[in-house]
Amino acid sequence: MTSSPVSARSVRSSSWPGSAFCCGAVAARRCPDTYSRLELQAGINSRPAPVTCSGNATTRCRAGLTSVRAWVAVVAFAVCAAACGATSGSSPSPSPSPETSSNVSSSPSGLIFKLSPEPGVGAAGTITVTVAPASTTVEVKVTGLQANSSHVSHIHLGSCQQRGGIAFALKPVVADGQGEADAKSTLNLVYPPAGSTWYVVVHAGPDMQGSNASYLLCGNLFS
Repeated sequence: MTSSPVSARSVRSSSWPGSAFCCGAVAARRCPDTYSRLELQAGINSRPAPVTCSGNATTRCRAGLTSVRAWVAVVAFAVCAAACGATSGSSPSPSPSPETSSNVSSSPSGLIFKLSPEPGVGAAGTITVTVAPASTTVEVKVTGLQANSSHVSHIHLGSCQQRGGIAFALKPVVADGQGEADAKSTLNLVYPPAGSTWYVVVHAGPDMQGSNASYLLCGNLFS
């Protein structure tokens, strides 16, 4: 049988699957007359020695190299997948922005609070609180009122959720022909109050008699 020369890189048998069939190792075992010793050299630039093997050894050598190439491909894929997974995991998904309070906002003129309607009421508005060294101004603006209607308005103690008694009277809220009103009251008081909370009420009618005293609109003077 005619033997053919085979050349292969040295591979550590403990590190690579299929290395038992590496050409050099096969030659060392199967061709003792022509190859007395296999030297394992580190580094990919080493030049392997030419080896003359039997046909069976050559076949096994090629099978071993094929196994090594397949194993290298599997390892490369696994390393790439791990790296890609780490990269994608390092970018946290954006979290949603927290909701801000819709009850109060600020402006150059002061703090603006929402004036909310009672159930079944079509009007709505705002309360602007402006603080001066010796006084506090409360401006009530409303839209959607009955045209030319008049409404008593007060600052109450507590909140729209836990209603209390009247603390201060405000100017009446009087609507024009389009149902819009703007009432501004300046009071000798300190805002915010110490140890309590305030809220503004626009009542249903021009006085506090009977159903006129019912709440039409309500707004807390705190966030």
